Amino acid sequence: MRPSGRTAKRSERGGTMTIADWLRHAAARLEASGCPDPKVDSTWIAENTLGMTRSGLVFGGTRDLNDDQLRRLNEALERRTAGEPVQYILGTAPFMGMEFIVTPDVLIPRQDTETLAEAVVVEARRRESAKLLDLCTGSGALGLCVASLCPDVQATLADVSAEALDVARANAHRLGVRATFRHGDMFAAVRHERFDVIACNPPYIPTAELDGLQREVQFEPRIALDGGVDGLSFYRTMAAEAPAHLNEGGAVLVEVGMGQAQDVRRLFDEGLGARESGVIKDLNGIERVVWARS
Repeated sequence: MRPSGRTAKRSERGGTMTIADWLRHAAARLEASGCPDPKVDSTWIAENTLGMTRSGLVFGGTRDLNDDQLRRLNEALERRTAGEPVQYILGTAPFMGMEFIVTPDVLIPRQDTETLAEAVVVEARRRESAKLLDLCTGSGALGLCVASLCPDVQATLADVSAEALDVARANAHRLGVRATFRHGDMFAAVRHERFDVIACNPPYIPTAELDGLQREVQFEPRIALDGGVDGLSFYRTMAAEAPAHLNEGGAVLVEVGMGQAQDVRRLFDEGLGARESGVIKDLNGIERVVWARS
């Protein structure tokens, strides 16, 4: 079904549109546009645009919307029906119970990556004042949430994108977390530095699969998605170059795509000369994280 493109103006009763009226209208528009979670997204847009809680929307559903509120709600709705991720529209995304600024310059933090974050927190807590490197940091969600949960961690966040680092810096300021930022391609950003824990959520989608991804993903930076011909390019770099940047007994932890875990583990076992390694499954039972200790 093709969306009508109509903008909500007045309620079914012919009067000013209420919050409940707009939510029904928005959910219908989003469903017609192919949005997978129309009620969730319409509620999220309303919460953030109106500055209300979910319960506030329910109990205040009969409240009339003024012209400015309706304009802002409809602008957000039009962007979402065009496929733009709601996180970019609102400018924030939740991760590990924290809110992170996101822009089209960074990948949107996903719940899947919380498996990696939790594993990195556990690894960092094995050491006193661990030195942490978050490669391909993007919004900084991974490194900053670890630094927030482990205050003694010395966190360094690196990315090849200067624009992404600007977002990461803004998030560090927003969260009140201290971190060092490095601009460069993978380990070139930290040429002579060593770390106790190296964490990374690298691009791991095979190049040939990028154009077939769902439309929301097409709005995200390709540089944060493209993992090369087989999706393993960045893991090969990690395996080859991480040893020169690991302190004795240091660990590497990475997120992997579906079906990649065993290949990445072999790369790490061979390239890192890992003393031990393993795979961690996410809440859906998918092999999501590979770790190795030198």
